[in-house]
Amino acid sequence: MHSILQVGGFNYILFSAIVIALSFVLKGTARKFVLLIASLLFYATFSWYLVLTVLLLGLANFYGVKLFHRPNRRSIYWLIILFNLLILILYKYSANTEGYLISIGISFVTFQGIGYVTDVYRNEIKRSNDPVHFLLFISFFPQLVAGPIESFKDLGFQLTQKVKFNWDVFSNGLKLILYGAVLKFVVADRLALIVDTAYTDVTSDQNSLLSILGVFFFSFQIYFDFFAYCLIAAGIAGLMGIQLSQNFNAPYLSNSFQEFWKNWHITLHVWLKKYLFKPLLSLKINPVTSLFIVFILSSLWHGINLTYVLWGVLSAAVIIIEKKIPLSWGPVRFLKPLFVFAVVTVLWIPFRAQSIDDALAIIQSASQIQLAPSKLFIADLIYQSQNYLSIGFGQVDFGPTQTISFSDFFIAIIGLSLIIIYELLNKFLKLRINKELTIIILLGVLVFFGFSEGSQFIYFQF
Repeated sequence: MHSILQVGGFNYILFSAIVIALSFVLKGTARKFVLLIASLLFYATFSWYLVLTVLLLGLANFYGVKLFHRPNRRSIYWLIILFNLLILILYKYSANTEGYLISIGISFVTFQGIGYVTDVYRNEIKRSNDPVHFLLFISFFPQLVAGPIESFKDLGFQLTQKVKFNWDVFSNGLKLILYGAVLKFVVADRLALIVDTAYTDVTSDQNSLLSILGVFFFSFQIYFDFFAYCLIAAGIAGLMGIQLSQNFNAPYLSNSFQEFWKNWHITLHVWLKKYLFKPLLSLKINPVTSLFIVFILSSLWHGINLTYVLWGVLSAAVIIIEKKIPLSWGPVRFLKPLFVFAVVTVLWIPFRAQSIDDALAIIQSASQIQLAPSKLFIADLIYQSQNYLSIGFGQVDFGPTQTISFSDFFIAIIGLSLIIIYELLNKFLKLRINKELTIIILLGVLVFFGFSEGSQFIYFQF
């Protein structure tokens, strides 16, 4: 489902600019009210009944916690939680006459609502007395659709603060937006061309190199795509003086699978640990079983498909194995991130495949790689690069009906390589590059190499 305010598009940029300007001009209740209206308008461009659902969930949570002073507060708490979960299940898994109900953003609205209700129930925070403030908290448009998942303690407080213009904060917001846009529209969407080609109409005898590239590139496509949305969200919120939570921390440089999941979709990891894993442990369910429950429920959240369940079970299994049988890396411990990345990349296969059969076909195809065809493919790439430089066009041929523009393939490879180098340098050397120069460079890259046929963000479907 596409919106006229597609994230990253001209309409979205114009819409955000107007809202940001108003957030500086207006103060107090007027500012909160305008931000709420803007957030609901943004959601309405996907579907009007999503707005009604957000309001329904928001008001149910807001007024529900007001009943916690009663003796039956435990029953009231579970009724509120059940209501949130039923709405989530209805949207994600129930069909109507027009097809499946559009569930864009409902997961994150629900997660933030459940977190708020639980925190109030546990007396960790005071309940809100302002319905506009609370509705804005669960519908704040920059992070509404795909996170990060925010707590009322962190985001709610910031929504009421006075905002003063600060160039350092403003320029950092611009940098985040542009870097996110480059990740998405220059690199991720071009990687998607190769990934989609590899995973469409899969057969075990398809080009082995295509299968390998599809598997390898999907690891970066899903990371750059999701990370890009979070960066854009953080940038836009930052321009309004609001700091969103970090959602990724170089996950593919992790030294263990546990560390990977702490660095991937960080706010979901924190949410699942606080509101699901620890409560399971408090019920005397052993940690291994609790971990499998968390991963299986997480996989079902992504969709009712055996591929997701397989991904969830295998992801939990590698963590358990890692804990039970720790490997001694000795002098080659610097290879641990490569090992973690390789295993995670393989685990992404069932996550991306349309069926178990497709996943097995991809694995079978990739395992049949042969040296001679690989040399021919590389030779053809060299020829195509010469062809592209001399006459301005060319294509990468993976089969009779599996071709990709050489320019898109080339930009994807170069872009991926440069980003990996940048992330490595930033991780280990803590680069400090002039913000203004960075903004100019990113803007230039986006203008000259932005992919005009950009696809919707992957996590919009969840």
